[in-house]
Amino acid sequence: MIQDIEKIKKEITNHIEIDITYPIIPGTNVKYITLNDEDEESFYLGGEYTKTGYEKIFLRKGKNTWAVKSKIRDDNNYTIYNSRFFINKEDLKIKENNNNKIQTEEELNKVIKSQQNVIDKLSKEVIKYQKTINTLNIQLQNYKK
Repeated sequence: MIQDIEKIKKEITNHIEIDITYPIIPGTNVKYITLNDEDEESFYLGGEYTKTGYEKIFLRKGKNTWAVKSKIRDDNNYTIYNSRFFINKEDLKIKENNNNKIQTEEELNKVIKSQQNVIDKLSKEVIKYQKTINTLNIQLQNYKK
């Protein structure tokens, strides 16, 4: 537990604050700030990310595993404190897909862009066919009259 601001600044140099919902790769080192047992804000060097639970993340260092609450709540279930989590900026640049191939953020953005182009083309086709259907329905109603 560290409370010296200068030491904390040195520890989180080249780190970025993340939300608990950020998809962290297991094994990524996570540092955090949360309330200690005396309800004082403290910085912790953390450990390797293992998994996310309900309003908490699980970290491991060696054989020790522990949970860090992302939200501290009072007796009425109101959030009184939000823990802060930090990972190294380099860990943001590399993501792992289902095939265990490493992709950069730029490659992922290219995939997203190409998928969006396909969606746009299909949407235009749907609109075109819908117009044709509407025209044919009008003609059908005219023939029935």
